[in-house]
Amino acid sequence: MKAKSAMLPGLLLTAMAIGVVWDCFPLSDASERLNRTSSRGPGFVLTDLPLNKLEQQWYTNVSVKKYQLRTKQDTVLMTLVDGSHDRHAVHDPTYCLRGDGWVIQNSTTLQIDDSAEISLIRVARNGVVKEAVFWFSDGDQIFSSMTEYWWRCSLRRMTLGQSGDEPIFVMLQPATDTPVHWRRVLERVPGILNQ
Repeated sequence: MKAKSAMLPGLLLTAMAIGVVWDCFPLSDASERLNRTSSRGPGFVLTDLPLNKLEQQWYTNVSVKKYQLRTKQDTVLMTLVDGSHDRHAVHDPTYCLRGDGWVIQNSTTLQIDDSAEISLIRVARNGVVKEAVFWFSDGDQIFSSMTEYWWRCSLRRMTLGQSGDEPIFVMLQPATDTPVHWRRVLERVPGILNQ
């Protein structure tokens, strides 16, 4: 028992030393990818939107972009979050939706092509039903699993960025009460999936 007690201070000092050394190797972030989508194209217009006060408070240590995306048929809000410097800012969006009084009616995936799958959630509040889609992208691969996001971010930190680029969180939600045709929106805007 005494040998185990004697090892504890050594292990704590070692962990602290590793933490100090780790901070000497800052990881690159993905903030430049938040601006990769064109602001205009055939059939769509993307307009920068300011963050509201709550969003400004929540996203203090992360890079965030918020847009209004308009096509001929649909208008959606698009939020992109780079959690490189605070991965806790990126979390399952159903937590915030529930906290805002929405009831999750359904959560499923939407297959975009052979390699891309995004999450589709349907929520209801006070008789109003809406849908939203979200996914993560490291610039090459698209995935929708929170567990995969956490695993990739943890691996990236452990390898000091050598395991790949930081995934960013992308969420699209309706700007009005009109239902959105998600496939049509995603097909209209080139590069929207691979942020």
